[in-house]
Amino acid sequence: MPPALGMALGLFLVVVGAACRLVPHAPNAVPLVAITLFAAVRYPRKWAWIVPVLAMAVADAVINARYGTVEGMLAVSLTIYATYLVIALVGGPISRKSRIGASVLGSTFFFLTTNAAVWAFQRNTGVGLTFADGPTGLLQSYFAALPFYRNGLIADLIGTVVLFGAADLVTYLRPIVLARRAQSSSLDLS
Repeated sequence: MPPALGMALGLFLVVVGAACRLVPHAPNAVPLVAITLFAAVRYPRKWAWIVPVLAMAVADAVINARYGTVEGMLAVSLTIYATYLVIALVGGPISRKSRIGASVLGSTFFFLTTNAAVWAFQRNTGVGLTFADGPTGLLQSYFAALPFYRNGLIADLIGTVVLFGAADLVTYLRPIVLARRAQSSSLDLS
């Protein structure tokens, strides 16, 4: 991919990722795992993580400016950023056949890490639900977050199909369009 096109695509993914968090949506129904996996396939590992982290940072800046921050949020945000970093680093070598599986694994990993962080850093702070200490509280946190997991998983699966499907369609159509252009330009010369 030419550098200018790669930069434009990365910026587009950042804008889409941030916008998905900022527009009204069902809780956690944001396809950032799909965007992360797509960036991981399209960019070298050393750059792929920047797309989801920048999208999160932009959206977080707007959300925090509008609503303020809550106790424990920095630790949870850092866990979210680290989760996307890991997904980007691990997600690069996925094949066409394993995209859906990678999306499910990424969504599940996000659910497990972020809800463990919410339990660890925000329990008993007055933010959200109150959970017990120890394994019971962690399980309570996971159980309470199942609707968020469902929404995130659905958004990521749809995002994965749309992003990778669009890229596959462009890859398929590109030679056809170029061949037709070449054919029409050769006819114009005669």
